[in-house]
Amino acid sequence: MKRMVKDRGGDMLMLALPPLVATSLMWLSRLNEVTLLEFLCAAGLLAAAWVPYRRWRAGGERNLPLFAILSFMYWVFYALALFWGNRRSQTARGELSDDAIEQAMLLAVLGVVCLWIGKWTSLGRRLVSRKVLDIHPNRENTWSYIRTALLLSLPLTFMVQSQAYLFGSGGRQLLMILASTVPMALFVMLFRKWLRRQANHGDVLLIIVFLAGRFLAGIASGWLGTGVAIMITCGVAYIYERHRIPALAVVVVLVYVLFFQAGKEAFRRTFWGERVDSTLSQRISFWSGESLRSWEIMLETPNEDSWRRLADQNLSRVSLLQQTAHVIDLTPGVVPYQHGRLYSYMLVTLIPRALWPDKPSVSDANQFYQVAYGLTAPERLDRVSIAVGTVAESFINFGWWGPFLIMIPLGIFFDYFEHAFLAHDSGWVLNAVAIALIPNFLAVESQLAQYLAGILQCVAVVLLVLWPVLRLRLREGKSALQPETAQPVAGGLRMPWPAPRRFL
Repeated sequence: MKRMVKDRGGDMLMLALPPLVATSLMWLSRLNEVTLLEFLCAAGLLAAAWVPYRRWRAGGERNLPLFAILSFMYWVFYALALFWGNRRSQTARGELSDDAIEQAMLLAVLGVVCLWIGKWTSLGRRLVSRKVLDIHPNRENTWSYIRTALLLSLPLTFMVQSQAYLFGSGGRQLLMILASTVPMALFVMLFRKWLRRQANHGDVLLIIVFLAGRFLAGIASGWLGTGVAIMITCGVAYIYERHRIPALAVVVVLVYVLFFQAGKEAFRRTFWGERVDSTLSQRISFWSGESLRSWEIMLETPNEDSWRRLADQNLSRVSLLQQTAHVIDLTPGVVPYQHGRLYSYMLVTLIPRALWPDKPSVSDANQFYQVAYGLTAPERLDRVSIAVGTVAESFINFGWWGPFLIMIPLGIFFDYFEHAFLAHDSGWVLNAVAIALIPNFLAVESQLAQYLAGILQCVAVVLLVLWPVLRLRLREGKSALQPETAQPVAGGLRMPWPAPRRFL
């Protein structure tokens, strides 16, 4: 009995201690004053990610810890800026009030709690179908088709950068899916095969060529997120297969973002603003050189102002704290509640633009936010797009009731997505589509229309491309909703490989 109590106490300590220690270290290195309530909110957001991940890691659950990953992203977008970000409004209103910052942290915590409530209802998993479309993983002609399709998608990666409207606005979305989601899903299947040590030399070469092509295309176009999305996708696939976080991948992502973020503004000012003609190698060389120069200048004068500039520069793209505080300051005193008007695009998202050329834009909610809250002049809306995030958008629409009305249904959706697409018996294809879409779900700064619009189209296009090698099958005998017993292996618990499929 005493041993059980001791073991339980040790488990509780390992659940509670890491978030508190990590938050305390951030407090010691803070650049801002942080209240006790804000400290507890930051620790709570981290605990919402750490505790379920720890239990998933030890308990051998079958699905990817999607909610733990989403909770971690909310911690990134709110807690980092709390300790190290600036407290300035994006408009001319000056410094944000301490009360608004505190309420923004409370709103973030409430949003994550409501997301988990949606999962705990178990409504999403009850909608999961017993039938799925999947490839036959033991047939070589299936993998030959996948390799060929991935190879043919490579030219689209570079073409879409300059010719996204080749087929008009109606065909733009289809072209973007063919150039992004489809090749990433095909890549994930090959990458998982490599992780299982089943890939041949041709697969390894194709994986290297694909990764290099995507990275080069992303850097040459000025989009830092392209490379980050690739690394996140590879990391999620690794977690899915190996049941642990790839520490090296996390370090690589941080180094990549920190280094290239320093030269991003100079790159965009030169090649986007001035539209300088250049080759791919010149663009990559310019961005790398500007980033290196910025870091050298910063390291030559390492003072508090330099570190604050560095923090502002790198946290500006992964922070929602200031925007959320700004929204709370102005709503509903200056900007009235919208009562759901910003979600009108969701009613027409399934209608292809090719059939409805004048279909409302997915950016309408962004544009309203930018103008109403004084971020962008109406005449400049075609040059810049700024999102405020799903949680803050729910506040704009319904106030403090917003997270309950929006985040709980969103949690139900993710519960369905987790069990329908990320369960091990969902098959290679649905697993690959889900992992390819994960970077989109981690973009918690997006507003709801952008966040969810196009998911069905992405799934449909991937299935259409793979149609020649798809087979209809039933899920495994055990329900996808019931966890299997983990098998002990050296170094901890690991999920068993999926049992051989029975195809119809």
